[in-house]
Amino acid sequence: MAETNDIPDAPSRRRARARRWVPAAGMALLAVALGVHSARRLAAHAAFPLPAGALPETARGLDAELEAVRGAVARSPEKSDLRHREGVLLFLKGERLASTAREEERRRAWTEAVSSFQQALEADPLNAESHREIALALERLGETEQADRFAERGARLFPSHADLQHKLGLFFLERRALVRDGSRWALDVRGLEKALACFRRAARIDPAYLDTALEIVARTVPGLDTLDAMVPPTPGALKRYARFLYDRGDWTEAAAYEEKVIASGFDDAETRLQAGRARLMAGDLQPALKHFRRAFRSWRLGPSQVRRITEAFRGADRAESGAEFFLSLDLLQPEESMLVAKALGRLFLDLGRYGEAEEFFSEAAVEGSDPEAYHALAALAERAGDLYSAERHLKQAIRGKEDAPRYHRALGRILEKGGRTRDALREYKRASALDPDNEGIAEDVQRMRKRWNEGK
Repeated sequence: MAETNDIPDAPSRRRARARRWVPAAGMALLAVALGVHSARRLAAHAAFPLPAGALPETARGLDAELEAVRGAVARSPEKSDLRHREGVLLFLKGERLASTAREEERRRAWTEAVSSFQQALEADPLNAESHREIALALERLGETEQADRFAERGARLFPSHADLQHKLGLFFLERRALVRDGSRWALDVRGLEKALACFRRAARIDPAYLDTALEIVARTVPGLDTLDAMVPPTPGALKRYARFLYDRGDWTEAAAYEEKVIASGFDDAETRLQAGRARLMAGDLQPALKHFRRAFRSWRLGPSQVRRITEAFRGADRAESGAEFFLSLDLLQPEESMLVAKALGRLFLDLGRYGEAEEFFSEAAVEGSDPEAYHALAALAERAGDLYSAERHLKQAIRGKEDAPRYHRALGRILEKGGRTRDALREYKRASALDPDNEGIAEDVQRMRKRWNEGK
């Protein structure tokens, strides 16, 4: 971002030397006088210890005491308690002026608001939020150069203030990245660079800011191919950017960024799984298998992780490759063996190899008493016309997970097919009680109730 030479300097050395943490008693007094948010900000910026003496309650009293303290400091510059007192009074004055400015903004008195914000910053240059607020007020007055000056000053003085950097990124994106060019909007590269730089700083401090920033920039500037300029080279930020690319369908790029994370030394099961999924969706089968195999060898995977690998093969229309991969695994833990058996059941089901699907679902059901495996076995039995076995499997599934409405509904459907109207109605009612907002289940209940009444 370009620097401007006429931006005011940082706080004076005298004030900087006086910075210390506010003790508990001082924080309590400041919380009452300024509000908890301002007291926290004072502590977070390592401001001033609070000396003895009550804080003035009025603006006039504050100005009078500040003038008196300044005079005392001039006469006795060696007394640190006076300098500390001066710092607290300046902070308090800045907060009160900023509060006045916000009231003037609410009344749309933009000129008065700008004046109050300027006085607030003169009193307390460490007020980060006031830099953004005065920029917005100046923007309302059409003073774009002045607005940019304060926004850039805030971005430069507070590089570790994630929330401010994110908000300033929004300021530059919404007001500088796109400019009106006749009847259409045109991209201003310099304004965009300022926005991306602020977003990048925010993401470096807290990667969570990157999710929102990426979505906003992609929506505001469709087709932009420089989004990586706002991504700092930290594992957390790179992972979030990779997820963003994956969700957007840029699978090759997503895989490349996941692999950057791995190369940086941040190698874990989740990163390996996501890299494998991205490679698989991009059509790069062998690199995907390498990532998945490393995940199984190095970490104990849970149900959701094995399910995601399975769904990746299914989503990429690679069920046969998925079956071959899972069959090639060895030396698995008992829990992983059950999960792999269930995955193989799903993949063989997709391939239309029902006998093998039943074999692996049966293995998962017996080894792990897995409700999902029993549910799948019931579907296979129903497909074969074996309603008795389907009912038995579904009852096993319900024993394992009684609060799953889909199992009760599936059992109701089997009982309905067998002509057992009363029993079917009972299961549909149980499903409806567990999922009262499901319109399909409600229709099942009404249909069975009507049939039951007609049969009486």
